[in-house]
Amino acid sequence: MKQSNMIIRCSICIFCTIVHLNSFSQLFYYGFDKKILLTPKTNEYAIKFKSTSVADNFKQKFSFINKIDSATFVIQNISDVFKNDINIVSVYPVCKVNNQTEIYPTNEIIFKYRDLKDTLLLNATLEKFNVTLKEITPYYIIVETNKQQDVFITANKMYESGVFYYAYPNFIVNAVLSTTIPADQFFNKQFYLYNTGQTINDGHVCTAGIDINATKAWDITKGKTNITIAVIDEGISGNHPDLPNTRQLRLNGSNFESLNGLSVNDPSPLTYHAHGNACAGIIAASHNSEGVAGIAPECKIMPITFPYISGFAFRFANAINFAVTNGAQIISNSWNFRVDDPNYLPVIVDAIQNAITNNRIVVFSAGNFVSQPGYVMFPANVNINGVLAVGACDRNGNQSLYSPTDIELDFVAPSAKGLPGQTSGETNEVWSMDSPNNDGFNPCSSTCDAPSFTGEQLPNSGTNYLSYTGRMGGTSAACPQVAGVAALMLSINPCILPAAIETMLKNSCKKIGSIPYVSGRNNNYGFGLIDAFEAVKLAIQSASIFFKNQTLTGTNIYQASYGIYAGSHPDFPALTGLTTIATNANIIFKATQEIYLGSDFEVQLGAIFEVQPELIVCQ
Repeated sequence: MKQSNMIIRCSICIFCTIVHLNSFSQLFYYGFDKKILLTPKTNEYAIKFKSTSVADNFKQKFSFINKIDSATFVIQNISDVFKNDINIVSVYPVCKVNNQTEIYPTNEIIFKYRDLKDTLLLNATLEKFNVTLKEITPYYIIVETNKQQDVFITANKMYESGVFYYAYPNFIVNAVLSTTIPADQFFNKQFYLYNTGQTINDGHVCTAGIDINATKAWDITKGKTNITIAVIDEGISGNHPDLPNTRQLRLNGSNFESLNGLSVNDPSPLTYHAHGNACAGIIAASHNSEGVAGIAPECKIMPITFPYISGFAFRFANAINFAVTNGAQIISNSWNFRVDDPNYLPVIVDAIQNAITNNRIVVFSAGNFVSQPGYVMFPANVNINGVLAVGACDRNGNQSLYSPTDIELDFVAPSAKGLPGQTSGETNEVWSMDSPNNDGFNPCSSTCDAPSFTGEQLPNSGTNYLSYTGRMGGTSAACPQVAGVAALMLSINPCILPAAIETMLKNSCKKIGSIPYVSGRNNNYGFGLIDAFEAVKLAIQSASIFFKNQTLTGTNIYQASYGIYAGSHPDFPALTGLTTIATNANIIFKATQEIYLGSDFEVQLGAIFEVQPELIVCQ
């Protein structure tokens, strides 16, 4: 005898007979003793075939909408001849429950007796209701009606007999994954994080799915406080409403701009210099009731002010070295020099190499051009493995007009379509943090480079609305998105090295645009549009142990710095499967964050099995 978790079905099949299709104007089933009303959809039918192979043959002949089970499809506008084909098991209209979720009936009924002893009467039940046994478990029984029966009428008669705890058609149903939607006031404008096809600035309509898939990644992690991202830029405001000092690492010596009149210990921006705030907001703005949402809102930001007016090259190098020395795991750089030579300034190349050697993730914007193709600018183009060069696509998945076309491009993230003044009707449209009060991009002063018009306020209402802007853009807005995703990955697995981060980000990209990808990339989009959710999944895989169709024997301890997965998991279908702890085995699972035991994980009688949460450090 063995002990095991039962496999729980996610799909339930219901059967409505072909001969009763005209009687479906008022359908219902019993959810225990409550009648649940169904509304049939017009010209959409759930068709169940005798087998998958039969279904595939028919699929070539008819307009199938989608496959909902191995031998069940949804199609439109079927003929009576098709309905009555001998290869068709059932035809029922797709139905809505309370005008909400869709369900798909077939020819099955699922039920449970009120008194389990009544299971002895199963044969009598089959005969009385003219149904055929399909599956019996300790928890429920599934039967099939014949082609001349109405599955709703039969199921309802069964329940009304009073013998059954429940009896209703065994519908195929759709589960909906929950996604983390922040309450931040302007989140609906942040198409780069969650693109539903919404309308944003200037009446521009987005294309659904052209985003970095942040909401699904947040279901797994929003980052960790021990992960710090250095933002080398124009400076970041202290105690910003969306990034308080408790989430900033403001260090002495972090201001490398010698001409701004600020103390070397103050990494704040000058008046109207909001670029650093906008970059930091994209990475880590708090998830709260105001402003915008950052990609890694639990992580910390290290503000470092670089020589944005003018300065010796070594000051840029010093800023990078400062980030490394003070423990920033990720360094975000939305700045460049308009030079295509990767050895342009050796002192900066050396500082970047020092960062990579010390396992820091270094991200650079690829640079902006008035006309394409352009090129990836220095230092994004340095010949150092692990340095990430980020271009931009627009709200519809097209290459942004300023984003370079170059072999050095690694991937893209969503930003504005065109630079201010580059093309009619387009300007910066990425929403993020701004310098508070009357400084920065909002309101747009005469020095603002992203206005719809001078004096524009965007947003012009809301809590602390002048601390936010809808006018960030360029590859400068794409770069911090990659830094934020890398922060989520390191929050899952702090042991990942820069080269591995680069590989995972590339392997998890969405392929967008019409340009062919050769060996996974092209010069317009690199490896494609970054995908936070898929990248985080790869980070989990890199720090986890997966068992697939394995029987564990003997005495063993399995340790993982993230998780251990045994049995099927919905996010990792190719890596999991039946896992058995064999009789007489002594098995211990130790993991830092998660131990997942799926529905097809079992422990045989006589085995010893323990799970132990334990902090596993990098080797």
